[in-house]
Amino acid sequence: VTYSESDILGTGSFGRVYRGLVRSLSTPGGALPAQPGGRAVAVKNVNEKATMRERHEFLQEATHMKKFRQCANVVRLIGVVSENVPILVLMELMENGDLKTCLRQMRPDSDDPISRPMYDRNRLVLWCAQISDGMFYLETKKYVHRDLAARNCMVYGRLLHFGMTRDVYYSDYYKKEGQAPLPVRWMAPESLRDGVFTTATDVWSYGVVLWEIATLAHQPFNSRSNEEVVNMVKSGKTLQPPEDCPAFLSELMAHCWAQKPRSRASFRDILIMLDEMPELIDAFRRQSWFHNGSLSSQGDSAVSVTLPERNGKRLSQQAQQEQQQPPEHQDGPLKPPEEIPMLGQQSVPNPYVPLRA
Repeated sequence: VTYSESDILGTGSFGRVYRGLVRSLSTPGGALPAQPGGRAVAVKNVNEKATMRERHEFLQEATHMKKFRQCANVVRLIGVVSENVPILVLMELMENGDLKTCLRQMRPDSDDPISRPMYDRNRLVLWCAQISDGMFYLETKKYVHRDLAARNCMVYGRLLHFGMTRDVYYSDYYKKEGQAPLPVRWMAPESLRDGVFTTATDVWSYGVVLWEIATLAHQPFNSRSNEEVVNMVKSGKTLQPPEDCPAFLSELMAHCWAQKPRSRASFRDILIMLDEMPELIDAFRRQSWFHNGSLSSQGDSAVSVTLPERNGKRLSQQAQQEQQQPPEHQDGPLKPPEEIPMLGQQSVPNPYVPLRA
């Protein structure tokens, strides 16, 4: 493994992330397949000043990530180099950046219009499906993410993981004196009130990601202070979709933001709804965990098309009509859970499982 300390991708809660190159790597399953010139990877090391506890948590995160090799929509762990100091964690390198940056480049007033991706409905539906598929995979593995946001979703691009985005997007986190930073604008009411994190709170955060997609990555509640946001969400307030938001996105948000956790859609429910969209390409169905891998662990029920009554109706007539005539996007003004393992530090919601979109 080779990397230059000048080629930094970012700085995280434990150390730094570099762009590196792997020429050969032995794994329990055999040697890593060779590539001409080597394989580009993201190399994460632990800070020399890290405590023993932090070093332990650093390795514990890699141990968790080692379990997530079956889903095409979760960034993969390549390996851990533990023979030398510092210990290195090697992750799949994503070249095109995070979804938040990509969405901002789509704005008409982007500083980089030459490389601005095209906003289209097919791409939008695919992103929604890929993110929910990655989250459904975590759900079937009994893990919660705790920091799902556009900044932590990769567009087959540069990897941001293991708390790295906390420094890149520091303003997205709220830190009270003596407490760890929290992404309060993405958090569910029960997380803000009681510190509870479940799959249902991940679903709430997914709804905020949909809002980020619809608004081209505006900051949620951007006119409010962090303290105001906490009080608003705890009192039952939610974000309002923009006026030009496609109906199916608005409906998905509503399913995600039910005040009672048990009334929210599951990621499986969301995938069932998205699977009805004609814009969803077959390539997604061929590689998704929902359509393929989950069958071995959940049986035929994984592809049922009947939504639970408590999660509301399927797509409304308005949303179905939009499937035939998608609107143009305009960048206008914005108007008892199961106890399951957490990823990474138990006291801090971190972006430990980056998704691919």
